[in-house]
Parts: sequence; structure tokens; C-alpha cells
Amino acid sequence: MGKSRILYWYLAFLVSSAIVIGTNLIPQWGMWYSDHLTFRWETEKILQGQFAMANDASGMNWDLAWGTGAVQQIWGLGIPLWRVPFEWIAKVFGQEAFPDRLEFMIALLGVAYFIIRFHISFLNRFLDAGNLVGTWIGLVATLFFPPFITLCSSRFLVYEEVVAYGFLLCLLLMAWTVQLWFQPSGFSYLGLAMVSGLTPLVRPTMGAYGMASFLIATLICCIRPRKFCLFFLGACLFCAGMILLLWTNAIRFGSPFEFGHALAVNAWPSMAYAARFDNPYHTEPFFSAARELFGLLFLTKLPMNPGSYETITRSATFRWRELYFTTFDLSIVLFGVTACILLMSCARSYVRADIGNVRSAVSRLFQQIKRKDIYFESGDQRRHSSTSSSIFPFCIIYIWSLVALVPLMCFFLRFPFLSSRYLLFFGPAFSSICLSSFLLLFRAARVQRTRRATVLFVAIITGWWVFELRTSSVTDERHASTLARVLTQMKSDRDHSNPAIPTCYTNDSDFDATNIRFNGIGWNPDGTTLACITLFVSDPNRLVLDIAPTDKDVNLGDYNFIQAKVGRELLHRERIQNTSEGVRIFFSGPIKSIYKKGVQMISIATMSPKELSTSESRVKLLRVEWH
Repeated sequence: MGKSRILYWYLAFLVSSAIVIGTNLIPQWGMWYSDHLTFRWETEKILQGQFAMANDASGMNWDLAWGTGAVQQIWGLGIPLWRVPFEWIAKVFGQEAFPDRLEFMIALLGVAYFIIRFHISFLNRFLDAGNLVGTWIGLVATLFFPPFITLCSSRFLVYEEVVAYGFLLCLLLMAWTVQLWFQPSGFSYLGLAMVSGLTPLVRPTMGAYGMASFLIATLICCIRPRKFCLFFLGACLFCAGMILLLWTNAIRFGSPFEFGHALAVNAWPSMAYAARFDNPYHTEPFFSAARELFGLLFLTKLPMNPGSYETITRSATFRWRELYFTTFDLSIVLFGVTACILLMSCARSYVRADIGNVRSAVSRLFQQIKRKDIYFESGDQRRHSSTSSSIFPFCIIYIWSLVALVPLMCFFLRFPFLSSRYLLFFGPAFSSICLSSFLLLFRAARVQRTRRATVLFVAIITGWWVFELRTSSVTDERHASTLARVLTQMKSDRDHSNPAIPTCYTNDSDFDATNIRFNGIGWNPDGTTLACITLFVSDPNRLVLDIAPTDKDVNLGDYNFIQAKVGRELLHRERIQNTSEGVRIFFSGPIKSIYKKGVQMISIATMSPKELSTSESRVKLLRVEWH
């Protein structure tokens, strides 16, 4: 191993240790385990050759899904697959479990090595400044990015852990894509294509970054003469990752395009309604949705109570919102605009033409690319030629961010749920925008060839970083555990009774006796109902609901908003029959064979989408039959 690699690993260890210790990921010696065991259980099951976390409904828990007759987790298989070799090694050496936090630190160490190596190589080639000062500027925008540090300082349950892993993976893809520009390699391109395709396994929304990396890497390789088979093989590797995701979705949730959110249970019936039946935010006007998203990203303040927030850009339409740690502010917008202006200014040195001469200017630009005039020269001129001032690597970083931002923006403009951790999906793009802005400003400072300009710039960036960290805050406490507590909790989770499902449910049924968590959620003992009711039944061949109004203003037509599903299948309403107490609604049984036998999850919508902001519906549910 060369001296430079030893230095890279040493710096990577310092960086990863600083993040783990500085964010208190390991608060005390021995507390390097998470007390949220979802990924641990999933890893254990994968080692046993299955995906399901439990094979009966008594294993249901908060935010777990009931799919294809088994309990499934909804946070992807990427992290459990990463943890499999570490858990296997631990068991080979007679240990009960491998520490969760050390697994994360190993991933952080590997990404830190690649990022540091990238920064130093980048600075050497394009800024002629491969020193620790330039590396520090790059780290501030990437691994030390303030929102990522805040994320690691949060409670760091499975919700935050998967986003942190995804952030690291996306930074790796960004650096890998740019590295491919000045170190083109067929094997590197194929590796990037494969990893980009596997990115959605960590989190489906992170697939936007995988797509951006693959597309830009393909365009980069098209500049040089390559064989068609290389691009074909790269496309096959990228598509293989996507196919793997769809295949595992079909096995776990019964559909390639179901990621488990519509089948998950928790204590918020309004969320279940929006995920399973109708999302009222889909009809939100574009400008209103864009204004709220902009406010969520850059203008929000921490709420007084978790689950809600106040901002001048908030829409009145129902949407589940949770803000419990700070994310971004308007400085990100400022850096993005600065990078755009600097790139456009630098581009004028390559394209000098009036409006009537644009075609020849573009043609001349592509001729330069083909001749590698703005790529890099060979020999000793590689570092000290005009290529060192090339803006193309900076453009790649910036364009990579924009390409990934477009699908993310479109998705979250209509997504019915938004949380602080969801906003961190924009983190890799904003981090890269800051990186391109910082490097361009650093380049401009070095052009002045005065030590004062460089020192002033580094002081400003460091001051911004310190300010962002000092003004960040987290409302939830850190969760960490010891091995003894983890083993005790796992033993308790194993010792659960078999589900006991009756032949029918009434409003006074004892749902705790079924041994299924969240069974009957949304249905109060007095018959009043919330937005969505979740029930677990066995072998359903029809569905009959006895409904009573809560007031005298309800007429027969008002019952049309009552819907029912078995799993993902919407049941057909056959007829409505008047009774002495109200009405009886008959639904046909499920058509799909996977929903006809065994324990199934039934969802009942009891209100219209416009009423989601109300506490209770206008009807009471008295009895449910399914045979």
C-alpha cells in the first residue's frame, strides 16, 4: 500500500470517528446497538433464507406491513443485505450480534476514503491545489454537510438510519461519476452502472441519484470511442438492479410496484387512508404545492409539538407533516445560484458567439470535446495545461444534482407525507450543489494568487459551517442500547402468542385478545370511527358492514364514500340495505387468489378525502362480517 493510500485511510478514519463521536452516535462504551430492531430482525431472516420478519400476524408492529401472508418491513433490503456478512462473521466467532453502529461506521469509513481520495485528485487535476485546505472545503460540503450531521445527531432509529446510508451511497455515486470523467475506465463504468441500479434497494427515492449517475456516466463514456457492447452491458447491469427491486417487491408485498407503505400499520388512521384509498394532496394546485415544498425545504421552523408545524407556505389541504430536526435554509439557494452564475461566466471563455453564431459555437465546443481539448492532455502537461481550468468537472457535479432533483421535486410535490427525514432525500443534491459552488469560489480565490483571498474564503465557508451546526436542533432524544438489552428485547419479540381471530367483529370486541397489534385501530368502543379502520380477518369471501349514523343529517347517498379493501385489492360494493339502526353495506369477496385464504388485512374508509382533517367520521361501525 502506497503512502498516499495510507494517508487517505488515516484521514478517512479521522473523519468517520469525528462524525460518530461528534454526533454522539455511540453515547457510551458498549452502547453501539440500536434499540430499533427492524433491520436486525430482517438480517436474521435473510441469513435463514427468507424475507419475512414474521410468518403470522402476531408479529405486527409499528410501521410494519402485512404482505403476502407475512410481516414485512418497508425500509428496503439494501441495509440488511449490507449487514449480512458482518452478522455472519459475528456468528462464526460465537458472538450473538455485530454492533449496529460499527456497521454504519465501516460504511462511513469506506465512503470517507473514496471522497477524500476524490477531493485530493480533483484539486490536483483541476485546481492545482491538492492540499488539506482544499480537502476541508470539499468535506464541509459532503461528509460534514450540516444537515447530514444533524441527521446523525437525531434519534437515529431505522427511519433515520436508512436515510443516512442512502446519503453516503449517493455521495459515493456523485464522486464516482466525476471520477469517471478524468479517469475513464470500462470496468469503472460497469461498476457504476451496477451500483446505480441497486441504489433503490436502499430507498426507492434514492433511485433518482442512481438514474442521474448512470445517465451522466453513459454520456461521459460516449465522448470516447467505445464499443456498443460496453453500453449494452452497462444498461443490463443497471436494469438488473431495478428488476431485482421489482422482484423482491412482488415476493414481499404481492406487486412489483408496491413498496409496503399502503400495507403498513400505525396509530394514525388518516395516514392509512391517504396511503390506501385517496390522497387529497394529489389535487393540490401546482403553485400551492410548490410554495409549500419550498417552505418545507428552506423556511420551516421547529414545531412546538411533533407532527405539526407552522409556516407561511403551509397548504390547507390535508397532509401528514412531521418536523423534528432542522434541515436546509436559504443559504443552499444562494450557493446554487452562485454556482450557476460562476459556471455561466466561465463558459463564456469556451463559447464566444453572438446569437446568430450559436450553431457554429456549439459545433466548435463538441469538436474540442472530441479532440479532448477540454478533457485532459497526456504527459507532464496534464496538470499545468489549460485543462486545469476546465469547468466541465464542475458542470458534471452541478448537472448531476439537477438531474436528480427533478424527479425528487415532482414526487414530493404530490406525496401525502413529509417529514424532516424525507427532506434529507434532497441532501445529496444540495450537498453537491454546495460542493460545486465552494470549489468554483475556491478556484476564483486562487486565481487572485493572494494568500489573503484564500484565507478569507476558507474562513467564510468555515464560519457558515459552524453557524449551521450551532443553529441546528433536534427535538427527539437519541436511542442507543447495549447487547444485553438487544438480546432481551429479541427474546421478548419471539415470545408472542398465536393470533386468535374471531368469526366477526363488533364495536365492543376485545381486539387485544386477537394478539395482533393495531388490529381494530380507527374503531372506538362506542362505534365511532376515524378515517380508516384496519382489521385482520381469516379466509374472507365477502364483507358485510353494519353502519349507523352519528347524527340525523346523514342520508343514503352519504354512505357512498365508504370503501373497503383486502390488502391492495379494492372490493366491489354490491348493495346498501336499510336496517333499523342505519344501513348494511355488502361488498363482494376478493378476486385475487392471494387474498382469499389465510389471514388478511381489511381496510375500511369511513369518510371522504375532504374530511380527513376532522377527528371522527359521521358514521358508526357496529359489526363486521366476512363469511
